[in-house]
Amino acid sequence: MQLSMIVKAAGLSAFLLTITGLSSAAVTTPEDGTTEVSFSSYRSHDHTFSQNRNVSAWQNISGSTRAMVQTSEIQLGDDNTKQYGAIRKFAAGFYFSSLKSSTSIWLDQYESARASGGFRIDSRYYADRKTSIVCAITKMPVIDLDTLGFQGKPLLTTDSYTVKAERVLTADKDFAIGLTRGLYSDDNKNTAYSLQYGQTVYDRGRDRLRIGAYGYKVNWDTVSQWYGNPLSSKSYGVTTAYGVRDGKGRWTTTFTGAWGADNDNPIEFWPSLQLQYRYQASAKDSVMIGFASGLRTDKASELEGLRHNYRQINAAYQANW
Repeated sequence: MQLSMIVKAAGLSAFLLTITGLSSAAVTTPEDGTTEVSFSSYRSHDHTFSQNRNVSAWQNISGSTRAMVQTSEIQLGDDNTKQYGAIRKFAAGFYFSSLKSSTSIWLDQYESARASGGFRIDSRYYADRKTSIVCAITKMPVIDLDTLGFQGKPLLTTDSYTVKAERVLTADKDFAIGLTRGLYSDDNKNTAYSLQYGQTVYDRGRDRLRIGAYGYKVNWDTVSQWYGNPLSSKSYGVTTAYGVRDGKGRWTTTFTGAWGADNDNPIEFWPSLQLQYRYQASAKDSVMIGFASGLRTDKASELEGLRHNYRQINAAYQANW
């Protein structure tokens, strides 16, 4: 795990914290089911890249139960070493809910240089109208060119166990705290801690402003020879997201200011900007496109100023019936 991967993980956490409430308002709640086709492309400053193609669907069985399927492909590459590979996934699952809880269970089949199985269980318990507890268990491959079994290298997997508490503080403020324990098939282990805070500054129907803050820290037992994780890393940041309606569409602009470091390296700064547009073509289908780009400092290399960090594009089509 290189520093850029930590930026990606922490940035995604902050991005979801602020964007979810903004974009979901533009999506019509389906009556029976949904199909979504999506694509994302990420390229880092170190000439590594990933592309993700995904098709997912779910169908209501009853008012509290639905069946789900998903197929996806992740392509990975490193232009410096000329290493390239791909991993494909097919998944089937069920979701069921009650007045006090909801649970989704997925069975996953992965295909890379070798086949492997996995699963995802995510359960949410609503303690009251303002507090929920989330427990998640996941088994999956370690997504890295050196850990998917290519060119005689090992196929490594990880089991992760997450507990998260979410609390609605007021009508416009929310808070979450989480703990994740990861167990790797090469006998490495990690423990991650996360904090998130979100606040809606105003919501006037046509436009909405939301701010957020987060903190993330992870400690590892050892440094793996395969995925190059640090012994420890930390990151924290602030986000500002502004969404505005434009006829049948909605623009969302998010700025993230993030700071973080691996081990004893100096604190680096990673600002980023995300733009997203969702168009509600009809009551039953919508289209989303997005673009993100980030900068970085590089004090560890004794370089001054801001430099290119990454860029990412996203697109999705959703149809409801």
